[in-house]
Amino acid sequence: MPETIDSDIWTGLSGEPSTSEQVAAHLDAVAQLMRRDNWDPQLYGPASDRRLETAFRHTADDGHGDPDTRYVGRSIIEHLLRIQLGARYVNAWSWSERPNRTLDDVLAVLASAAAFARDHGPC
Repeated sequence: MPETIDSDIWTGLSGEPSTSEQVAAHLDAVAQLMRRDNWDPQLYGPASDRRLETAFRHTADDGHGDPDTRYVGRSIIEHLLRIQLGARYVNAWSWSERPNRTLDDVLAVLASAAAFARDHGPC
């Protein structure tokens, strides 16, 4: 698990912080939507509307998050992927759209990010 993370990661684009549970709930809602409707990157390519980025937006529109929790959730995913891949920079949307990406890959990173939020985020 990551040793350090910038404390500003919990502050969204509005300039206001999100709680660990708000972020985790948004990440869980994204995973639930993708699992329920089988938003598998192998079946629906980047040109479709069934992408990780779109799932974040749809769940926020449905009241399961907002632009801040989307931003923070994405930041956590990118932080975890940088560690996992040993990369200096990762874009979550691009990572999720790689040709070899599976729904299980995406769901696993969402679960890890939700757990990270609950374990390390502010109350």
